[in-house]
Amino acid sequence: MEKPRKVQFTLRDTEFPLKKYNILVNGVPVYGAAGEDVVGNEKTVTKTIELSKGANRVEVTCFNEAGAESLRDAASVDCGQSNPASLYFYRIRRVEVQGWLA
Repeated sequence: MEKPRKVQFTLRDTEFPLKKYNILVNGVPVYGAAGEDVVGNEKTVTKTIELSKGANRVEVTCFNEAGAESLRDAASVDCGQSNPASLYFYRIRRVEVQGWLA
């Protein structure tokens, strides 16, 4: 891993409080199997993650207190580009994830 990128996304659940989220880079969870804690029904998260040179697949997922997992929103980022790539997340579901990577 060698290319740091900022990722920002909003987690939202209209029915149950949020519990955990995770960012996966090329299938590997950034925060391990347990993920990161989150509280409330909506949270905007900004993190810096490391990406490998070349093609990367970045996914975001979230769990609520009832145990429901959002669908993983995914996008590809090519770190071989001279300009930073942008990545947008948006999912309409009970557990919602949206954001971007810069």
